[in-house]
Amino acid sequence: MKTGKRIIWVLLLFLIPSFNISANNIYTIEIPDFVKNEAKDESKYKGDELPKEYLNNKDKNTKAVNKNFYVAYAYAAKNKSEDKYPTLVKFNKLKTFSTFESAKNSMNNLYTEYKNKNSVEYTKRANGLVILNDREKIIDMKLGKAYISVNSTIISLDKNHGSSSPYIPTNHEVFYYGAENKNDLTSSACKIGISGITNYTSSDNLTFIPEAVLSDTYLSASSSQKKYTTGYYYVNTNRDLYHYVSVLTDPSVSEKYENGEKSTLQSFIVDKAPSFMKTDTKYYSMDGVNFYTSKYLSSSSKIGTHYPYFTYLSYRTKTNYTKEDLNKRINTYPSNTKLKNQGSTLIDVQNKYGINALMELSFANLESGYGTSSYAINKNNLFGIAAYDETPDNAYSFESPKKCIEEHAYRHLSRAYFDANSDFRYYGPSPGNKKIGVNVKYASDPYHGEKIGGIAYTQDKNMGSKDYEKYTIGITNKTANVMEKPSSGSKVFYKLSNKNLNEPVGIPVVILGTSGDYYKVQSDMGVKSGNVHFENLYDHNGSVGYIPKSSIDIVRKGKSSVPADTADKLTISSIKISPSPSYGFTPGYGNNLKVEGKIYSNKKNAKLELQVYNTKKQLVAKKSITKQKTGTTSEKIFWDGKATKGNKAGYKTGSYVKRSSSGTKYMVKLLLSTSSKSVKSKEYNIKVYSKATKLNTNITKTAIKRKASTTLSMKPNRPGTSYIRIYDSKNRLVFNQAFYYKKANTKQSTVF
Repeated sequence: MKTGKRIIWVLLLFLIPSFNISANNIYTIEIPDFVKNEAKDESKYKGDELPKEYLNNKDKNTKAVNKNFYVAYAYAAKNKSEDKYPTLVKFNKLKTFSTFESAKNSMNNLYTEYKNKNSVEYTKRANGLVILNDREKIIDMKLGKAYISVNSTIISLDKNHGSSSPYIPTNHEVFYYGAENKNDLTSSACKIGISGITNYTSSDNLTFIPEAVLSDTYLSASSSQKKYTTGYYYVNTNRDLYHYVSVLTDPSVSEKYENGEKSTLQSFIVDKAPSFMKTDTKYYSMDGVNFYTSKYLSSSSKIGTHYPYFTYLSYRTKTNYTKEDLNKRINTYPSNTKLKNQGSTLIDVQNKYGINALMELSFANLESGYGTSSYAINKNNLFGIAAYDETPDNAYSFESPKKCIEEHAYRHLSRAYFDANSDFRYYGPSPGNKKIGVNVKYASDPYHGEKIGGIAYTQDKNMGSKDYEKYTIGITNKTANVMEKPSSGSKVFYKLSNKNLNEPVGIPVVILGTSGDYYKVQSDMGVKSGNVHFENLYDHNGSVGYIPKSSIDIVRKGKSSVPADTADKLTISSIKISPSPSYGFTPGYGNNLKVEGKIYSNKKNAKLELQVYNTKKQLVAKKSITKQKTGTTSEKIFWDGKATKGNKAGYKTGSYVKRSSSGTKYMVKLLLSTSSKSVKSKEYNIKVYSKATKLNTNITKTAIKRKASTTLSMKPNRPGTSYIRIYDSKNRLVFNQAFYYKKANTKQSTVF
């Protein structure tokens, strides 16, 4: 349907030079000659979604045999006793189950049991725990890495998004998050992560490498080289950040772990390394933004967040380099490059179609091997256009390199991938990853955007670093609209999300300035006469829009940073107090007052403070935390009922404030502040109680007799939660009963 619609539009434009966009706005859209002359071929450009026959949609090997599920552990074994290193993968079956769920529970319990034994042997068993089907194929594992390995070249990840589902090539390592099995089939639905996305795929599409196999299996009996190596990020001595990607060399034999299968590392530069990274450490990241020292991304191992500059920079920006600068750089490429002398073309498409010349050059460098690929040499195809993974020889031919650059910039980027209003491929205007940007749909390579960003970084570095950190980059923290003017009632240009979805969150924008509560941003679509349209040519000065500041988090500050008049914006909302003010708070007995809320700040390190006052408005306590992130976050502060230093009520620091059996009244509020601004919440009344619970029992002796029932009851003089706890002679808790009272002086009983 969409292809047909686009053909109609082109014919109208061809026959009628100007048309009515709205009742009050009439303007002429300028269309390059190559679009007018080739309107009949328009469908191949606006409808070039990956053909469905290339996607792996078949269920293979899913027919159940006996529907048995085996909990086992995988381990590395020697082929011969005299071998120096283990090269084989074997399984020791432990238990058999008729349902996947029961097998999963058993695997989890065994993992805990083995880990608690705290021995090398049982740790290896724990790290090798898996669930096997009747064909002895792994369909789930407790700990390890997985690789996409199917007979098809590429695979579409299934999340019920239809055409919006990302696709990736086989062989690549993915982060594994576990499996579920609802129909007791001999395959499972496995949650995996790669290049910024988490999604589900069948276990039939994966090769599982349990941790015990990953760490203990070698290439040969005499080689000390490990058979499998996980991917990682690394900083070289020049402080450049590299990504080492792990891929399988022969997934066709992966199901049996045969000798022909192994993993290798492919590396490429990403960006300048952030200051929190060292040169002697491996780092791990699923999204290329959040970095950890643990290959399983445990939260305690996170060391920082870093957005690679060119990977997140919009193509709608401008380079500082001239055509002469670009040609000088291109002259360092191999002599047969088809990019020779294309500096002028690159600057022209930047000025006319709004595509950054340096980033477009980097795009071509990746897709054409710096202008030397067979498609570039024989077809003048510098961008792999229509070179699908399954049928690469169907790549389009162009009459010249110039023609290819022009059509790629205008047809494929400006009119398609950056058409937020009507093209399914819009996920933002940056190179990106598999969650945001051009990488989501342009190429199956999960690191296509990261590689383009790295090439741009390298080209810029070799030419004098004139472009690096030129612009300030923000990302959306929720679905947001780009508007014509900085006002809530302004016309909406487009939505910063895929047209079929209210996602993804995290689409980058280039911030040009501020206007009140709005950021002025470079528009992803060309603006003309107050209208955006995918056909519009691009004027950088006029193609701007506005986004509420509260919708954007700044992730990279540019040399031409946002003007200093950017006001601090702070808000406090959705306050919740626990225990509820309706029944009060009893300090000193293992419970604290908790005040939480949704806190917004457009500046890092804003201070959030809980203040407690008595009825005389005297400060009795204050507790504070630092809000480390910008944007809206959920924050909570606890108060233990003690006075703090500097209180105005005369309490000794650290002593409990006045309490009573009927409840002493206090007031609490939150205060959010930066160095130049502060906001506060409204005041909330609370009551602070002393412990005043009455215990009535029918106990007549000092000991409770065995096999004799004893009734215990509680009648508190205040609402809230109370407990009856009984301990033995060794002070061990043997009974614990909680009672919730909506009203004071009501009685509840239990039998022990």
